[in-house]
Amino acid sequence: MFIETEGYEAMTIDMVREYLPNVRLRVGCGRVVEARVTGRQNRYATVYAKVPWGEPSYYFSWEAVARAVNNHTVLRI
Repeated sequence: MFIETEGYEAMTIDMVREYLPNVRLRVGCGRVVEARVTGRQNRYATVYAKVPWGEPSYYFSWEAVARAVNNHTVLRI
């Protein structure tokens, strides 16, 4: 679920932790995939990428996830 933030105030880190929006992630081969965010209780967000070779997980700071959501940018591994 992508949350539309265009025209709205930016999501805070607490809001990102609460709603756990999907983000876009650039995987090793350069492909951009939709990824889901989990780990609301953890220090770092866990991001799962759904790719043909499995569902690897990556850790990002909550600040990086919030920045990606608010700026409509891609997280990079």
